[in-house]
Amino acid sequence: MVDKKFSLKIQCGHCLNNTPMEIVAEFHRVIDTVESHPNDYDNVSKYYEVLQCPACSDISLQAYIWCDAYMETHDDTIFEILYPNKEVNDIPLGLPDNINKALTAAQKVKSIDANAFGVLMRRVLEMVCIDREAKGRNLADQLQDLAEKNEIPNKLVMVTKSLKNLGNIGAHPALGDLTREEIPILNALSNAILEYVYTAPFLADQAAERVEKLKIKRKSKETTQ
Repeated sequence: MVDKKFSLKIQCGHCLNNTPMEIVAEFHRVIDTVESHPNDYDNVSKYYEVLQCPACSDISLQAYIWCDAYMETHDDTIFEILYPNKEVNDIPLGLPDNINKALTAAQKVKSIDANAFGVLMRRVLEMVCIDREAKGRNLADQLQDLAEKNEIPNKLVMVTKSLKNLGNIGAHPALGDLTREEIPILNALSNAILEYVYTAPFLADQAAERVEKLKIKRKSKETTQ
């Protein structure tokens, strides 16, 4: 029986669980050689490891550089996650802290339970409505209110309603079940909303602040000349 090998504790790019993962496959290739002693050379190799998350069972790929001449343990090793791409799971910029926290919680279950993910994403949408002081008796009315106040463009109103409906399916068994196939849709819909409401204004403010600093710096330089 072959003993299982495990990685150091890392964050899964699929479910965001932070844990050691089983190394289910390994591969390495020599990328260079170094002279460790006079006329004695050692290989510098790049190692690739296929990891399986114990929480969601999904697969990640990481790589690192190793040289026997200079390295004894993995304590100083720099690991690079090649898959999944970090950008896929990035939380949109500029979110209020409570919405950021709720979205992070939703991301953690998306590869474990699609229905729970749908419910939590609906909660994120409700929190957006509360944050933007939307009026209405229910979520549908509040979304329409945001559209009328130009918080959400008209074309995005139907998108938000679609997200609401998917959340309803996740919360009510009689309506059926969400599957892993709907998860990318929920991600895309939520990002469309969050980036329009929060990220775009956040980046615009940052750009304006940067331009103002450049103006001040240029004026200061002109004054000293």
